[in-house]
Parts: sequence; structure tokens; C-alpha cells
Amino acid sequence: MKNLKKDLINKGWTIIKSEKINHIQKISSNFIKEIKTNSNLNKIITKYDLKNIEDMRKVANYLNDDTLNLIRKLYIKDCSFNILKSFSSNIKKIFGKKILVQKYPQIQVHIGYTNSTRTFPHSEIMAGHSPYTYNIWLPFHNVDNESGIFLIDDFTSVKLCDYEIDKKIKSREELLKKYQIFPKLKLGEALLFNPFVYHGSNYFKNKLARISVDVRFQKFSNPLFQKYNDFFTSYNI
Repeated sequence: MKNLKKDLINKGWTIIKSEKINHIQKISSNFIKEIKTNSNLNKIITKYDLKNIEDMRKVANYLNDDTLNLIRKLYIKDCSFNILKSFSSNIKKIFGKKILVQKYPQIQVHIGYTNSTRTFPHSEIMAGHSPYTYNIWLPFHNVDNESGIFLIDDFTSVKLCDYEIDKKIKSREELLKKYQIFPKLKLGEALLFNPFVYHGSNYFKNKLARISVDVRFQKFSNPLFQKYNDFFTSYNI
């Protein structure tokens, strides 16, 4: 717990471990279920023997961008709540029991050998989120290569952002390249980071896709700023 707080203070991000991995497995199972029962996706997926997340990691490589976008828009029942439950002890001690959490978490499917599914480098503050908002980035499987997301500590991120603006840098990706850190994660681990941390994803070489979900949350007592009740809902951990 001390290391978690220390990391958030010193870097703006940390790795958190789930005490209730069954919640994560449930999210993963619900994700596969939603794909198989979605009328639009079922027509495409039905020819594949899709049983679990590892199957989906293989199948994703054969799907076009339109299909991948349909998958990203799926609603996984109680996903936000199950993520918070999975990491409840860490979250409660830092953010309290009453939380404002994103209603519809974002599903991300990142495919190898293509640039089309990369996430452009950004920070949450750039998207209009409150400076009190934190992000949990949760992969549905082990991440032991650069298929995950990279992070840059918050202090360096702010300096680089200012430098990019002042010097009118044309390529943010080139500017950030040497500062990127790709944390390796096991199933049941997630990244927790504040809204000032630069993050994104890069081109990678692997036939297995990376599948993840991310959800934003903050203390109930903190102001939301540009993101209001249409984006967040309250939840007691």
C-alpha cells in the first residue's frame, strides 16, 4: 500500500493487483458472451470456434476495422463495478468508499502488424477530464511485450507537453519515444494512473491481439469539470 501511494506521488502511475480475480474472469467471460450474442457480430464471428479470450486474441487478427469498432462499442454488464470490486482494497484506502465511475468503460483491441489500432499518445486531461480523474487500464490476459500501453511519468509528461507547445513540435510520437515505459502485467494486474500521465500504444509484432478495458473514476467529492453525470455514475465500493 505504501509503495502504491509512493508510486502515484512520484510517477503518477502504479501497478495494482486484484484480490478478486474471479471478477476479472467474469468481465472477460461477459465480453465473449456479448460478442457471441450481438446480432451484427454473430454473423461474422460464427464461423470461428470462439470459446474464451485466448481464442478472441487469435480471431481478432482476421477482423476488419469496422468489426473491431463494433466490438469496442459493446456494453459489458456491470463492467465498471466489477473492475472497482476487483481492486477495492487499493481504491478505498486512497479514494474512499464513494466513487464516481465511468458508466461505459472502453474496450480496446490492439492488433499486431498494423498501425490502425494504435492509440495516439495523450493524457486524460487533454480529453477534458477532471484533474482528479484516475484511469484503470486492465488487460484480459498477460502482457509481456510492447502490445500493451506505454506510460510516461506525470512530471515528465507535463514538461514534454509544454515543450511540444512552445517549440511547435510536429511529431508528438517522435518526441515521446525515448521516454516510454511498457509495464509487463500478469492476469489480475492493472495500471492505475492520473490524468497528467502521457500514455498510448505502438505498432507491435505478434499474432495475438491485445484485449483490454479501461475505466475512469474519481472521489465522489471532487468536481467533474467538463465530464458530468452523462459520463459518470456514483458507486459505493
